[in-house]
Amino acid sequence: MKQLEAHRGVSLRYPENTLTAFRAALREGYRMIELDPKVTRDGEIVILHDSTVNRTARRADGTPLGQPAAIADLTLAEARALEYGSWKSPDFAGEPLPTLRDVLEFSAGSGIPLKFDNVMQKFAPAVIDRFCQAVTDAGFVGDRQALIGITGNSIDYLAAMHARLPGAHLHYDGPLPAGTDGEAVLNELHALVPPEQLTVWLPLYHISWCPVAPADPDRIAAIRRVGGCGLWIVNAREQIARALELDADWIETDGTMTVSDLV
Repeated sequence: MKQLEAHRGVSLRYPENTLTAFRAALREGYRMIELDPKVTRDGEIVILHDSTVNRTARRADGTPLGQPAAIADLTLAEARALEYGSWKSPDFAGEPLPTLRDVLEFSAGSGIPLKFDNVMQKFAPAVIDRFCQAVTDAGFVGDRQALIGITGNSIDYLAAMHARLPGAHLHYDGPLPAGTDGEAVLNELHALVPPEQLTVWLPLYHISWCPVAPADPDRIAAIRRVGGCGLWIVNAREQIARALELDADWIETDGTMTVSDLV
């Protein structure tokens, strides 16, 4: 059964990486949410895609920021003094920057899984410690830890995170060559977790900055031996037919593809 993952929430129609976009994903029937963690100057984990806040943040009065402002140079209080909705539409003015605690509480209350982007691979060990502690403190232990998804293009990183959060779902989006080399990657992943705890992601089409070749039926069939297969990212209507034809388990979309397209 194909299922849809909301990229940064329903980011086509709502301000990305906000609780409003995440609530829309839940309301519209998406079954998982992809989101991007970042770290403030005082070590707090927040949800934001860019390394700077300028694209999606405005001052409290709605005016754009001036000089580039890196989230790593702002304290949590400084970052939360901005609003993150009016860049998308005046209807969303005043939208706050979510913290890790905010999104964990949302997932715990709603039951929708979260897939944290592979940018976490760059986090300092102390920040990874804080992330893992926040997950367990929020009650994601035992079977409930399956609501937490860890994305990585490094098997070593996924193995390290599996040791910390053994019930978390692993999402691999790294290189997957065709043939014997690809089989070796899949065998390593299979040795880490059972198939129900693993999804391997392939791009739906060629992306200039991504070293992974677009999905094809042979690699999808190989992936199914060790886990589920995901495709990213549908952000144009003309991509939907190809995504459905490839028959993967998960399709990531910004909201261009809706649950009605699966019927």
